[in-house]
Amino acid sequence: IWIFKHELKGKVLKNLRLIVEFIIGVYLPQWFSVKLNPMWVDGPNHLLFQLQLVRTQRKVVRDIVLPVARRSAWHARSEAVLQAMLCSQCTNLRTEAVEVILKIRGTLIDDDQLGDCLFHSRKVPPINVNATKLSELVDLSLEVLEPPLTTSLTSQELRNLKETPMQVPKWPSHTQSVERCVKMVTEAAGHVYSHERREEVTLCFPFDNIVASHSSQPEGVY
Repeated sequence: IWIFKHELKGKVLKNLRLIVEFIIGVYLPQWFSVKLNPMWVDGPNHLLFQLQLVRTQRKVVRDIVLPVARRSAWHARSEAVLQAMLCSQCTNLRTEAVEVILKIRGTLIDDDQLGDCLFHSRKVPPINVNATKLSELVDLSLEVLEPPLTTSLTSQELRNLKETPMQVPKWPSHTQSVERCVKMVTEAAGHVYSHERREEVTLCFPFDNIVASHSSQPEGVY
């Protein structure tokens, strides 16, 4: 609509311009970044990249987007950030992550000591929207948790990660099932308003698909 003769004026034109600038400046670069680096360990880097892109937008856009980014920053949990740092090609980031984890394990560190693999509650931490590197994304001097995959490593094995990046399973951060769910919720949001009504419409989608598949079959064939 932006490149056609839309004849929009005033506030409507201004809002359209903001939307177009956001799509071109934030959404599309972020989308390609996720597609190029789809692994779970890339999550904190995607969040960091998103914040860098949002900072280039106008203040009115930042005021709208940043509160949402703060609420949905699940990849900013300390254990996720530390894991991404351990897998980084940057020696300084890996070294900093190792030192933080060793500090979590305590002052009396044995070379054979393992990490704490007990259950921890998941909550979104406060993020630094002005961060320029992973170690600045959250405050690693506050309550910090060790990544689950390092709890089975001894302290000496952990120190070895200063020299070489940690190798982790190549799990995708977004599976096709997740993308289908996002698509369903997006379609529902285009038809109804409010969380409750979107949920009702989303729950009806599988039933509607089953009915449609039966309706498309020849009569008498089931």
